[in-house]
Amino acid sequence: MASAVKQGKFWYGVFYDENHKQKWVKGYTDKASTVQMAQEMEAKARAIKIGQVDPIVQQEQQDRNKPAEYHIDKYETHLRSNGCSANHISYTIADIRKAFAFAGVKLAAQFTLDHLNAWVVTLTADSQRTINRRVGSVKAFLKWCHGKGIVSKYLLNAWKKRKVKGTEKRKCRHLTAAEVSKLLKGTTDAERRDVYKFALLTGFRFSEIGSMRPESFNFKEMTITVSANDAKNKAKAQHIPLNPDLLKMLKARCKGKALEDRIFTMPERTAAAKLLRDDCEASGINTARVMFHSLRHTFITRLAESNIHPSILQELARHSTLETTLQYYVHFLQADKVTAIGMLKAG
Repeated sequence: MASAVKQGKFWYGVFYDENHKQKWVKGYTDKASTVQMAQEMEAKARAIKIGQVDPIVQQEQQDRNKPAEYHIDKYETHLRSNGCSANHISYTIADIRKAFAFAGVKLAAQFTLDHLNAWVVTLTADSQRTINRRVGSVKAFLKWCHGKGIVSKYLLNAWKKRKVKGTEKRKCRHLTAAEVSKLLKGTTDAERRDVYKFALLTGFRFSEIGSMRPESFNFKEMTITVSANDAKNKAKAQHIPLNPDLLKMLKARCKGKALEDRIFTMPERTAAAKLLRDDCEASGINTARVMFHSLRHTFITRLAESNIHPSILQELARHSTLETTLQYYVHFLQADKVTAIGMLKAG
């Protein structure tokens, strides 16, 4: 039976929840109001216990009434637990807060496509280059809210990315077989040479190389695994076969290390790109359009030159679509086209 107990200036409602555990909830300075509150809570608990109210539905209803700021804090924790970088988390959360402040809404469910479009107008006047990134932050947050039942409908699918000046991807070139040979022979730093060789024979991205640990390798099955947290696509872990030419070097780097220790000491990303260009220049390689990602482009292009099936090429590149692989990562020279034409016979 719900009741009230006075503690200092306030009365506390006392009732039993659906698990028959006694609960004390701070009420009012008025006893009658506090008793009524406790009776309502006890009635809800009784309804849940006999199955008249779904506790999950009730929790979702309670969550919808919590301020958007509460859920933004939870989303920040979610990003951190997924291994996102501090910089990514910082600008993502800042974008979300700015969007909600502009809309002037208190609840996540109150944010609409109209609010987003109005915010984009102000962003366009400020800086067009960051529009897609900022809107992407808000869309990702509301999609997360939808998955949690905080937002009943996800309404932002209708918003499409804008084509804006200044966001075009820099054209990155691959290295020819002769250039690869020069680079590996000309790089005097042993660890950098190992990193280059690993990138050229796996196609792994900069961050993925830095994430490699002894536990990433199965030398018996000859496979390499990129964990879901370390992969670009966070949906699942990714696996590729281990090139035998890497076996001796990787075993040496894993020796004496704990399973969770990193096997490569990677510099900051821009520093790594500069070091690669320095090594290319020292090896007599033209550094125009060469960046660290060139090593991944080289891996994919050399696979394509081996005439493997496009679907296998896509899987080894770990791209979600074949279009991405062929349009952005496979590079052919005019000589390749001439050779291809020369292979055709009239009869």
